Amino acid sequence: MLHMIKAGYTNQEIALQYQISIGTVKGYNNQLFSKLGAKNRTHAIMLASQFGFFT
Repeated sequence: MLHMIKAGYTNQEIALQYQISIGTVKGYNNQLFSKLGAKNRTHAIMLASQFGFFT
């Protein structure tokens, strides 16, 4: 999901791709951002890049 966020997909587009609800996507995003210590999508991508997630 992090790769889709980096590619600029919206929550709605991610939900359609995985066939899940937007609420579920938002929940996953919140968990992901919390684990990364990120404040928002942009910050999450920046941190993930620094941690080497996109090699």
